[in-house]
Amino acid sequence: MEIREQLNMSRKELNRIINKARSRLKNAPPGTLSIYIEKGNPYYYLNIMEDGKRRKHYIRKQDNYKISSLAQKDFDKQIINAAEKQKKCIDDFLKEYDGYALRNIYAKLTPQRKQLIEADIVDDEEYARRWMSVEYEPGRFEFAAGEYYTLKGERVRSKSEKIIADALFQNGIPYRYEYPLHLDNGQTWRPDFTILNKRTREEFILEHFGMMDDPDYCAGALGKLHVYMENGYFPGENLLITAESSSKPLNTKTLDILIDHYLK
Repeated sequence: MEIREQLNMSRKELNRIINKARSRLKNAPPGTLSIYIEKGNPYYYLNIMEDGKRRKHYIRKQDNYKISSLAQKDFDKQIINAAEKQKKCIDDFLKEYDGYALRNIYAKLTPQRKQLIEADIVDDEEYARRWMSVEYEPGRFEFAAGEYYTLKGERVRSKSEKIIADALFQNGIPYRYEYPLHLDNGQTWRPDFTILNKRTREEFILEHFGMMDDPDYCAGALGKLHVYMENGYFPGENLLITAESSSKPLNTKTLDILIDHYLK
């Protein structure tokens, strides 16, 4: 996830915390709480302004609600103050931060200059080109397997995989079909698609589960998900999932939503 997105999420969470604390403060009692410990026992006092003077009143321990409300009030004030400072830090940073500044320097170079330098930072298209140029041995097909070919001319194993591949291709999203993934247990799997988000440069695995009304297939799919999570791939984070059954084919609208949300 890009830094700007992470900080905006943090800012949203800070706003939630602030709003909740302010809502509690509306019903908070006047004054503040002091706690004194004598011989291991706590004693509670209300600090409050009366007739222009600060006065202190003892609160009986049985008045738990008042004690808790005053303690919560003090806490909420501190939380709001700290959260507002954090929000200001984020806002100040975002005013100056440009996540594309380094890439833009490279992008503005002429092709002749690009050939003369070693660039640690490249633009999105060059990064994607290098990512796509990785060579690997494609998976093997059984003799009797159906033949489905994508718009890129590559062979895939099902009509649904062709739909997914073509949707990625038409949206300009780089992907590798059945690119080897080496698991921690020494096994090598071939996920259906390994995908690159050019903007964030994050990699995702996309698995399509195509026979979810078959109990044996469904059990195998669940087992596969468990292995992915054991190897650091989590649904909704770096593992994307599409699924279908004989009565519910691949939903292309949902596929478009997934692409827009994670890959653009």
